[in-house]
Amino acid sequence: MNFLDLPEECIATMISFTSPFDACRISAVSKLLRSAADSNTTWERFLPSDYRMYIDNSLSRFSNKQLFLRFCESPLLIEDGRTSFWMEKRSGKKCWMLSARKLDIVWVDSPEFWIWVSIPDSRFEEVAGLLMVCWFEIRGTQESREDGWLEIELGEYYVGFDDEEIEMSVLETREGGWKGGIIVQGIEIRPKELL
Repeated sequence: MNFLDLPEECIATMISFTSPFDACRISAVSKLLRSAADSNTTWERFLPSDYRMYIDNSLSRFSNKQLFLRFCESPLLIEDGRTSFWMEKRSGKKCWMLSARKLDIVWVDSPEFWIWVSIPDSRFEEVAGLLMVCWFEIRGTQESREDGWLEIELGEYYVGFDDEEIEMSVLETREGGWKGGIIVQGIEIRPKELL
């Protein structure tokens, strides 16, 4: 039996076991493969299992492929605008950014040390602007995800099979020197790039 003689639904299911990048490449081979690769069956598998909790009525009319591309191209604000969610296009892995408002920043509510400002290029309504402190400490936590390795600019974490919580921090508390002029939008958590 020739592969192309299989029902389109079977081909779509097989393609769904590849990656979003591979599905796009397969769609260029023939009309049948394009139809299978673009099907909701294929793209349902590339979406996170909990994707429905991130969409509202305006996104519910999208095909699964359109929804996937929307997640990749335009981060969604969730958790009252304190977390940003998007997907990495090539692998389909989930990415997160915890806003400065979601982080524990020492002395952030003291206007002599920190101010809250809006900047045009930020995805969040407000960012934290450091005026001057001698004790610099920022901490954040995020529930772990099943996507494997995550990269935080300050380190790497392996996510196992159990629900875990990741804690990250940025601090300089020993030297006592004054620090200032830093804008904190948040902490980004994303998959480690594959080699």
